[in-house]
Amino acid sequence: MEIRPATASDAADIRRVARAAWQEAYSFLPSKEHDAAFNQWYTVEQIEARMADDEAETLVATTDDELVGYGHATAQTHADSVGEGELTDIYVDPDHWRTGIGTALLSGIEDRLHERGLTRLKAPVLADSVSGTEFLESNDFERIEERITDLFTGGTREQYVYHHQFTG
Repeated sequence: MEIRPATASDAADIRRVARAAWQEAYSFLPSKEHDAAFNQWYTVEQIEARMADDEAETLVATTDDELVGYGHATAQTHADSVGEGELTDIYVDPDHWRTGIGTALLSGIEDRLHERGLTRLKAPVLADSVSGTEFLESNDFERIEERITDLFTGGTREQYVYHHQFTG
């Protein structure tokens, strides 16, 4: 396994991995919700734009030259969030779940954020995502908030916000 910074040429594979992981992790959502999310967040152009953001870190995991996971985090710029990053995405192809790829991506992101002077990472996840909540909890994230979030196609869902202090 190799963990490396994402490049523009990875965008289509990131989209593929995100789609597969979303379908598994958020199987409790209707397909129209998946489609709306991908039309809003995961076009190749949007993925490329996120990678170009100077306040963000996007890493990919490859095995045998195949992209099998990616993670994305941003440094928070709000005055009350100085020193904090937000893990916006960490997805691994479901065929590679529980192999350490997600943890390796998370570690790489934390190292890069620490190099920027950050010491904390928050991560929102839908409460019904057992794989998401288990992943964060197994990586020493602590649930600090429960809130209601709007879905793309109307309606709401409960969302947990996790927090993790790291030292890099």
